[in-house]
Amino acid sequence: NRFIRLMAKFDLSRQEIIFCRGENSKIEVDKLKLDKEALSFPDIACLLPYKEINISNLSLPEKFISYSPSTVIYSKFVNNDKTEVFYDFQFKLLSFVNQLGYSLMLIPHVKRDKNATINNCDYLLCEKIYEKIKNSGQVSMYKGELSASLAKSIISKSQIHIGARYHTLVASLSSSTPCVSLSWHHKYLDLFSFYKMKGFVIDYSNENLFESLKLKITEIHNNVEQYVNSLKKNHEEVIKLLAENISLFENLNKDL
Repeated sequence: NRFIRLMAKFDLSRQEIIFCRGENSKIEVDKLKLDKEALSFPDIACLLPYKEINISNLSLPEKFISYSPSTVIYSKFVNNDKTEVFYDFQFKLLSFVNQLGYSLMLIPHVKRDKNATINNCDYLLCEKIYEKIKNSGQVSMYKGELSASLAKSIISKSQIHIGARYHTLVASLSSSTPCVSLSWHHKYLDLFSFYKMKGFVIDYSNENLFESLKLKITEIHNNVEQYVNSLKKNHEEVIKLLAENISLFENLNKDL
């Protein structure tokens, strides 16, 4: 909104260089006409370290597709009187994933301890989805405490990740786990562009959302090794870009 744009303009006008999280973000900054240098770089979270884990130690399925739904998208469905459409999508997704020979695993991105509701807490949303679909196929939910690095470790063990949350997709791409984005913001396209995977970003408002997702999952399923190798290669380029980003930032702050 206008107030946020004014606050952004006030704050960013005081910076020497503006580091943007992708080209679309840079375009939005350029629209503010700040007369400042704006540069596009990947999200620094792509460098988050993670550990190899034994799936049996965490009771993870042997072969699974991980899935991180979003309260943001859920709320958009509810606000458009499409709650049943949202849950119908979950049933269809479970059935399709099972048909391909995978179990579906819900991985919550956000867990709130205070004032948590299904509209702001992904953990509660995952619980609701799980309760709805648990008797309809092979599905599980990770209910333990999740640090960012552990979430990345778990996602890295899945064959494919479906993400409606930005940082679960960062975790997936940067661990060379092929993934599909359910998007509600241009930041998803920015992220996937760095990994040359922007064709796997699907807008949540797509009238053929499930069919579109089905096509993308099938494409990955049939060519998993190809996409894993491509992500590994592109992650090396992301590392180089972030090294440049860090160097520029260090030079700006060397006199502090």
